[in-house]
Amino acid sequence: MTWFTADLHFGHTNVIRYSKRPFKTVQEMDETLFNNWNKTISEHDLVYVLGDISFQKYAVALEMIPKLKGRKILVQGNHDKFSIGQYHKLGFEHVFQDILMKMGKHRVRLCHYPYRAPWYKRILTRATYNRYIDRRPPRDADFLLHGHVHTAFTKRKSQINVGVDCWGGFPVSISEIQSLVDGKEDYIKQARRLWNR
Repeated sequence: MTWFTADLHFGHTNVIRYSKRPFKTVQEMDETLFNNWNKTISEHDLVYVLGDISFQKYAVALEMIPKLKGRKILVQGNHDKFSIGQYHKLGFEHVFQDILMKMGKHRVRLCHYPYRAPWYKRILTRATYNRYIDRRPPRDADFLLHGHVHTAFTKRKSQINVGVDCWGGFPVSISEIQSLVDGKEDYIKQARRLWNR
């Protein structure tokens, strides 16, 4: 099975307030995210992490991230600061800036960042809107899977946010993404999940 996730932010205390995550401590958040991942993913599953996996020091990340089940591929986000070699030691098979892949009959781009677009400016502050413009992906695919915007939206036109803040702290399966890509409106309405603890 193939899965997607983003914006775990292991070790990041401020993301609890920023994204209104239901935790009192960063340890509680990290434990919940770790357990949700390992309850969902099997050793043979493939997980695409679309950026911002950890705010931890490398030594701390090295104690936890290799224990996350499955084969892992990282698409780097703005907070992924370790070297490629360090990410390999953390258990990532590959590290990319973005990926273009086929999903059924659709071309799908995987990137940490959403498109640069007028709606983005209205949702977030101007300072945030103007950040990382050079890293925004081209509009060359039918759909874009991304993270970065945390709770701003789950699906907006051809963009699907796979960040944990929209999926109850869990990775998203390829079948769930396929339902969104196929435009199943009943599924789109119930896609956003509350945090499951």
